[in-house]
Amino acid sequence: MKKFDFNDITLLPNLSYVQSRSECDTTCKFGKHKFNLPVVPANMESIIDVPLAINLAKEGYFYILHRFNTDEVSFVKTMKEM
Repeated sequence: MKKFDFNDITLLPNLSYVQSRSECDTTCKFGKHKFNLPVVPANMESIIDVPLAINLAKEGYFYILHRFNTDEVSFVKTMKEM
């Protein structure tokens, strides 16, 4: 299996028929959920915490919460009540 990293791929700019970024739909369905993309914060303790995860969820963004200093059980219960 061939694997690629950032050094292997180059994106070339090209003319687009899109007049404005607001014309583009970047939403993504994942199961029964629909997320606004492409914003996904890194799952690092210094980047995302519980309050930020809750705010992102309220706004419809996908996130991955780090596993350090988080009470996962209470967090999941809180998110299910939203």
